[in-house]
Amino acid sequence: MESDGARPRRGIVGILTPSGNPTVEPEMVRMLGDDAVMVTARLCSDAPTMLDRLLDYANRIEPSVATFGGCRWM
Repeated sequence: MESDGARPRRGIVGILTPSGNPTVEPEMVRMLGDDAVMVTARLCSDAPTMLDRLLDYANRIEPSVATFGGCRWM
């Protein structure tokens, strides 16, 4: 993305990904290209099974979104 301060055409894209998925960020960078700024946060859970982790992620979605801290394009 150019550093001239121009707002990215697609804006800011926030992505929450499970901690065990290391490919999301590079895949999204390729899909978004230079038209968006991407911010990411990891979903974490100590639950023992995949189903329990998915339920845990869903139950804690609001605190996870809050980790973005009100990101805005300045």
